[in-house]
Amino acid sequence: MKLLRPLDWVIIGVAISGLILLGWYSYGSGGTGSIVEVRSDDGVAAYPLSEDRELFLTGPIGETHISIENSTVRVLADPGPLQICVNAGAIERHGEWLACLPNKILITIQGAIEGDIDIISR
Repeated sequence: MKLLRPLDWVIIGVAISGLILLGWYSYGSGGTGSIVEVRSDDGVAAYPLSEDRELFLTGPIGETHISIENSTVRVLADPGPLQICVNAGAIERHGEWLACLPNKILITIQGAIEGDIDIISR
């Protein structure tokens, strides 16, 4: 007795293809993003990834130092005890993120936004 018939293989192939397409659609093509979105208790701010700048955000436990440089984003200093977001290194691609959870700061790279963006203030 056969365990899998030819139609079973077709169904498995369609399911795997669907999962791959869903993953690609959900996480983008992995290309370089163009906007840095920073969420904190103060609100949401967006900055162009192409412009170098330093950000200092104050959260519930202290100040977080964020650097946007050479089209990458990294957390240089954070008051969190485990330093997870500092040790995570730089991010640069659409869909990547850094979370400084004790200080309630989330940094994400977003794809291109139509038109020019200067800054969206908090």
